[in-house]
Amino acid sequence: MVFPDLGQAEAIILQTVDAAVLVDCGETDSGPAILRELRRRGIERLDLVVLTHPHADHTGGFPYLAERMPVGLLMDSGFPSESALQAKVMQTARRQGIPRRRAVAGQTIRVGDSLSLSVLWPERRHLTGTESDANNNSVVLMVRHGAVHILLTGDLQQEGEFALLRRSPDLRAEVLKVGHQGSADAAGTPFLSKVRPRWAVIVAGRGNSYGHPSARTVERLRSAGATVLCTGLEGEIEFESDGRTIRPFSERLAVPAASR
Repeated sequence: MVFPDLGQAEAIILQTVDAAVLVDCGETDSGPAILRELRRRGIERLDLVVLTHPHADHTGGFPYLAERMPVGLLMDSGFPSESALQAKVMQTARRQGIPRRRAVAGQTIRVGDSLSLSVLWPERRHLTGTESDANNNSVVLMVRHGAVHILLTGDLQQEGEFALLRRSPDLRAEVLKVGHQGSADAAGTPFLSKVRPRWAVIVAGRGNSYGHPSARTVERLRSAGATVLCTGLEGEIEFESDGRTIRPFSERLAVPAASR
């Protein structure tokens, strides 16, 4: 599992010996960097691309990538958007003949022999009346690789977390991808008490103007027992799993966990 350093933009690569998945595609100008990273890892086809929600920092690179690499299936939240970029994303998928599926809680997709992705959120009827309905209807995935559990939350904020808790009380995961760049309105204490992650990854650009990640959020994560890693500080972050345990690929990143 790789979190490329794309500044404030987000993409996550999941790769096994027989499958490759991309969760989000960064900004429009992220496409070339993501493509280079995929090819550097020997990936020439994506079995699945998941776009967690229709914001430019998560979907922008899709048209570039889809025109240069085969994609087996596109999954998205189905949240309505009238942006020109979202229209281009959908037009590209149709033009490339990529099947599309709306992600709805309760679905599970198996990719290759050892990887499964369960959709925990959103429900068929989207959550409304929140600070950001697009964020709070992000596709939330529980990724399972053998006994290893990884929770990917898109840009889910605390309003979405509370709704998810009512639907999915079992959220335990070794790794949590923290929602909304680790802002103050994500990774609330009730949510973290259910996830209890060993590792928490925040995707946020170094010195960004938003102040991400929030110091309060980082403190909540640490109080929950997680070792916090941020792309803005570490650069690219990579994990490896053998189906029984998961750990950061870099020995440098593994040091904080070993000392806990």
